[in-house]
Amino acid sequence: MNLALKAYEISLSGDLMRDIEAFFKLHNDGETLQHTLKVAAEARKVAGLYDVDPAKAEQAGLLHDISNVIPVSSMLETAKQLSIDILEEELKYERILHQKLSRAMAEAIFNITDKDILSAIECHTTLKPDAALLDKVLFISDKISWELPGDHAYLLEIREQVYNRHLDKGVLIYLDSIWEQRSKLKLVHSWLVQAREQLITVQQTIKFIDEELQQTLKDYAPWFDLNSDVLRYTPRTGWSLEQILEHVTLTSHFLLILIRKGKSKAKELALKANLDQALLNYHYNLGELDEIAKHKSFEWIRPEHMEPRGEKTIAEIKDLLEAQINECRAILKEILGGEGVLYKTTMTVNNLGKIDVYQYIYFLCQHAKRHLVQMQGVKEEFDRLNGAK
Repeated sequence: MNLALKAYEISLSGDLMRDIEAFFKLHNDGETLQHTLKVAAEARKVAGLYDVDPAKAEQAGLLHDISNVIPVSSMLETAKQLSIDILEEELKYERILHQKLSRAMAEAIFNITDKDILSAIECHTTLKPDAALLDKVLFISDKISWELPGDHAYLLEIREQVYNRHLDKGVLIYLDSIWEQRSKLKLVHSWLVQAREQLITVQQTIKFIDEELQQTLKDYAPWFDLNSDVLRYTPRTGWSLEQILEHVTLTSHFLLILIRKGKSKAKELALKANLDQALLNYHYNLGELDEIAKHKSFEWIRPEHMEPRGEKTIAEIKDLLEAQINECRAILKEILGGEGVLYKTTMTVNNLGKIDVYQYIYFLCQHAKRHLVQMQGVKEEFDRLNGAK
């Protein structure tokens, strides 16, 4: 046994339940023991709903938090001594390493060799991409065993989905709740992000894009209400606000040409291609476009036809932007069945390669977001020069 775990070694009786109880009592950790017993019972119950071996689920539940006896301040060093693969985000928040440490301890101290059990223990906090059924069973059993203070309606919803044999839906509700809080959390583990992306259906992707399009309109609305002095102010470098707004509509105009064509082609392909098979293989793929929304995150050489020409009034630009966003939303409604995944064309910007119709619409949305930061910089420069408070 690795010396890093020697202090946690116990004599085994051959009865895992009894050994786990003895283990936590030896380390004066009654709180984790009580949680462990609840998770083990829940995992056994949930496993029976999904044709997963209940005994394996119970064992994984009993072992999932055994590393809690290691002080958090020692987890990173212990993981290093055990040659555990440590991800960058785990260096920043070492408590998250407890799931990998529990796997190592299950092997070394409790002589667990079953790969399914070890895999489930290893990802019980974050889940992971390509998760097996037992992985999901332990992951969600851990979550629905919590007794948290306050109102946590999403936990009730998760239990309802899981008990009604919708395991993936229950898992995704939890993963979405973490994703929505990502700005407030110390980190969102990359395994969790990847697992979530694999569970998102094309219909959820469409809903998300539609929400982003609506938010884009809301974000842009106040800029059109600024007075003409602000809108026409030319900064030290770059375009005025009026020029930026026009550029956004020009770019959207040319993207929509491709989007309209893509929609039509996709609908034609849906009549002869196996859409159901394509959707079975679908994985959420919008993440690779998030970089587009970050101003100056990469070099982008604009074609001349996307340069603002000052030929439209600010009111005309506003109406055009609204029409373009609403057209995108209407196109989404025409391909609600997932047809948009069938047709891909090359996007050279940021070396994206071939992207589908939904990605093209999301690209249009992300491009609009990209210029919000630029406009804020121009407005701040104007305010400084004019003594605005």
